[in-house]
Amino acid sequence: MFEVTFVRANRSGERRAMMGIQPGGTLAFSNVPARMIVEAAYDLRPGQLIGGPGWLNLERFDIMAKAGQEMPREQLNLMLQALLSASRFRRIGRSKRGRGQPLQRDPTDPAIVLP
Repeated sequence: MFEVTFVRANRSGERRAMMGIQPGGTLAFSNVPARMIVEAAYDLRPGQLIGGPGWLNLERFDIMAKAGQEMPREQLNLMLQALLSASRFRRIGRSKRGRGQPLQRDPTDPAIVLP
C-alpha cells in the first residue's frame, strides 16, 4: 500500500498528460486518461486494453501516490492496481447486475478485454 495517495479528477481541458516515477517510489500522474492509468497498472501497451466503458477514454485524473521508499516497478504496479480497485475504477468490468470483476491478465494472451 502507498503511504500517501491523492487522486482527483482533472477537468482542466488540457490534452497533455504526464506520467512518471519520482525518487522515493512516488508515482506522479497529471491529466492522465483513465485508460492510460489502467494500462500503466497492468503494464499494457496501447491497444492491449480492449473495450470498456467510454469514460475510460474521456475522464482524466491526477494521482500522486507515495510508497515511502524506492521499489521495483513491478511492485509499484501492484500497488497501483490495489489503488485502482479501491477507487472509482471498480466500475470497470461491472455487469448490469453491478457485480465487479477484478482485472486479471491471461498469461497466454497479452490483452485484457473489458465488457
